Amino acid sequence: MTKLNALFARYFIGGIIFLLVIIILLSNYITTIFFTDFLTTVNLKSNEAIIDNIQGLLINKAPTGFYKSYLKTVANEGNAELTLYKGDIHVFSSGPETVALGPNEKMYEKVFKEDEATLYTYKFLIENEEFVLKIYRVNDIRFIKQNVEYLNRTNLMYLSVFILAVAFAIVLSLLLAKKFNQPILTIRENINYIKKGKYKNIKKTTTKARELQELSNEINLLAASKEQEENLRKRLSSDIVHELKTPITALSANLEAILDGIYKPDQERIKVLLDQTNRLARLVNGLSKLTILETNAEHMSVDKINLSTMLHDIFVTFEPSIKEKGLQSIKNIKNDIYILGNEDKLLQSFVNIISNALKYTEYGSITVSLEKTMNQAVVTITDTGIGIDEKDLPFVFERFYRSDISRSRQTGGAGIGLAITKAVIAAHDGEIAVNSVKGQGSTFITTLDLVK
Repeated sequence: MTKLNALFARYFIGGIIFLLVIIILLSNYITTIFFTDFLTTVNLKSNEAIIDNIQGLLINKAPTGFYKSYLKTVANEGNAELTLYKGDIHVFSSGPETVALGPNEKMYEKVFKEDEATLYTYKFLIENEEFVLKIYRVNDIRFIKQNVEYLNRTNLMYLSVFILAVAFAIVLSLLLAKKFNQPILTIRENINYIKKGKYKNIKKTTTKARELQELSNEINLLAASKEQEENLRKRLSSDIVHELKTPITALSANLEAILDGIYKPDQERIKVLLDQTNRLARLVNGLSKLTILETNAEHMSVDKINLSTMLHDIFVTFEPSIKEKGLQSIKNIKNDIYILGNEDKLLQSFVNIISNALKYTEYGSITVSLEKTMNQAVVTITDTGIGIDEKDLPFVFERFYRSDISRSRQTGGAGIGLAITKAVIAAHDGEIAVNSVKGQGSTFITTLDLVK
């Protein structure tokens, strides 16, 4: 397979050569046309000069040898054929190679065929006697030595220009290929770094080619995303181990203590064991739900849902807890907004968001809003709680993610709720986003397609 530099240079040089050939052929053709027109004009002026000179010699009654010599010289120098008549009497014929004198015109053998030359006929009177001068000029400029020399010099000039242009194109193509291909080569290196997981080695590419710059930016974003995924994967493994280790350790320690006779299997001890078992069950169930949502979304049962009624019922359910905590509850829910979806899963998603809002808001308010925008329903849940750090915003929907790793499990939960929420919304072909300012609160915005 050919290298990109060589391929670029080959196409560039081939294009330049093709363009030069077309330009040279076209220029040569146009030059020939212009040169032919120029010679025609020159011939006409030359004919006028010949007539003036012949008339002058005849008027002055110059000896016959004078104008015959003149016409012969003109014929040889101008590569023309000239025939002079006095009335119907042939006086003289002369061409580049043959001459005929006197009335016997048959003695003259024509050099130019009728279809090779243009005939110019001139009539004039000298002392009431009519003279006719016929001048044949060759049509093909290549029959004239001077013209052939001119064309040869022109073609030599074109050939020189062609050779120089090709040499220049080769040098220029090599330079341009290196310049244009450098961003592509850098992008290729970055892709290899991504494949090897060497995200720190990713290079920034700067080019004036918009498509290449956009491609480079996308590659760099992909690298950043892959690096984040790698970090999240490592963190996920650590969190799963931690989430499982705590209840398993508690179960193991208590069971060993019971077997060793340290603890009695009374109701209180059994309740502790049951709590840890339930915690494990909730974690496994959460992961199970998330996996099912992510892999079997297309098999989810859906019905026409009155989203307005659903959110109203959820709000009424949480309103006592909100007021008990001393918070203000605000509801802005438009009526009769319908969507197509799974009511149980959507209910769980919005409950997760409002539960988090209630959990992390100590003062202020919690607002639930629903409105129509174009062909979508927009659910907005806003709180005035602790907020989320800007660096953590891209990861709040990742499973087990916590902005503070050391945060208490009693407050932070297992970190699966928002991951499930996002999976549910994605399964409904919707979108969910979060805006937050640390210490000022958070706003979760969910958009779902309307149905009539």
